[in-house]
Amino acid sequence: MCIRDRDLIDEFATFYAAGTDTTSHTLMETIYLLSLHPEIDKKVREEIDKHIPTLDDITFENLKKLAYFDCVQNEIIRYCGPGGFLFWRESLTDQMFGNVAVEKGLYIGANSIPSHFNPTYYKNPQEFRPERWEKECDNLPPYAFCGFSAGPRSCIGKGLSILESKVILVIFLKRYKSFKLSASELKWTFGSSYEPQRFDTELVK
Repeated sequence: MCIRDRDLIDEFATFYAAGTDTTSHTLMETIYLLSLHPEIDKKVREEIDKHIPTLDDITFENLKKLAYFDCVQNEIIRYCGPGGFLFWRESLTDQMFGNVAVEKGLYIGANSIPSHFNPTYYKNPQEFRPERWEKECDNLPPYAFCGFSAGPRSCIGKGLSILESKVILVIFLKRYKSFKLSASELKWTFGSSYEPQRFDTELVK
């Protein structure tokens, strides 16, 4: 099979954009929300100190022990994940979705944000509460949580994104004891993804 240069460039651009912007935005969102919820920040740091005493202890096996950290990551993605409206698909044929006619060539975008704030699936959805992922969300319908899309065309880099953001955050939280924001409310924009506007942070070692 011959792969054209244009195809290689497109694939690289996709991996680069999907693997850098989204992860950096997620890290920014995590810092912001942890600063607003010191009790959650404290619990995350205590778990990290228990299983990863030093930076030399960052291993794949130790990272898997951070159960509460996983809950925080899931809640970040539910609450303000960067890929809430990126899942566009082109209709290859004329077809019907219920009573809606979809013509061939029409692009359809699936927005995951409404389902992530649907009280049918999440109790008090406007509340940032990582504990909901300990048991409460065990039996969610397949598409109630789709920060990385879902189905056979879901994000191929999901595992890498979760792992690299976890490693970066562990290093960050080990190096800095606290951080203070320049603003108490973060504004969100729709750019290359669903992303927060820039804010200044004071880091305390």
